[in-house]
Amino acid sequence: MLPRTGSKKKIAAPWLGFLIMAMLFLIVFLFLSRVNKK
Repeated sequence: MLPRTGSKKKIAAPWLGFLIMAMLFLIVFLFLSRVNKK
């Protein structure tokens, strides 16, 4: 049980980082689109 949870955390860590990077990329993209409109 314990080793499985540890492996799940190790696998989930990169996915969380990928999601955070995707969110930041979307925010920057929306910000640039607003600046371009102005």
